[in-house]
Amino acid sequence: MVDPPRLLDVPGIADLLSFEPATVRDMARRGILPAFKIAGQWRFRADEIADWVEAQRHEVASTEPAPPRTLTPPRARGELPSAREAVRNLPRAER
Repeated sequence: MVDPPRLLDVPGIADLLSFEPATVRDMARRGILPAFKIAGQWRFRADEIADWVEAQRHEVASTEPAPPRTLTPPRARGELPSAREAVRNLPRAER
């Protein structure tokens, strides 16, 4: 005889994934997490959640890393004039 699948409830998934229960319910409702309802309560198959977690891990690993953020201020990059240059460029009446 085949063993029935292990089912988890919202608090069990929230604990497993370190999510808030409301987040788990929202993800189930939106179809992000594999889930179904029994008597109006969300249930999750442990094997499907394990597959989902593995797929998320591979999805993150396969995406290209974001380019490093530049922390150079705009003026140092030559995008903004210095205060002295800005004043020099003002019409004489505004100086």
